[in-house]
Amino acid sequence: MIFDRHANLKYKYGNRKLNNEVTTIFRYYIYIILSVVTFLFISSITLNKNLNQTVSVVVVGDNLIHPEFYRNAQIGKNGYDFKPIYQPIKKDIQRADVEFINQESLLDGYYKPYSGFKHFNTPN
Repeated sequence: MIFDRHANLKYKYGNRKLNNEVTTIFRYYIYIILSVVTFLFISSITLNKNLNQTVSVVVVGDNLIHPEFYRNAQIGKNGYDFKPIYQPIKKDIQRADVEFINQESLLDGYYKPYSGFKHFNTPN
């Protein structure tokens, strides 16, 4: 009789714990669904506006610094100023909203000597 009573108590409390876990999981899914619906609703409001915006982009590739360039840019013993080299294209690049220049050569001057073709390594 005692054994059965403990088994019944364990069964009752076990179900309560299971119900709490199911309720927690159910709440979690409800929060996710409400969040997604809210996001979609706000997105649809934003998408219905007629947005006529433009963005200008400048992309430059293969920016290789050959030894002639970094020798001409050298200031003093350890300094470099590359601004005069880029001066002719400065206005074209700054006119854009987004600018991207792909630096093709390594900038590892602290650890390795500067070099040109085939193993480019330029000042930082």
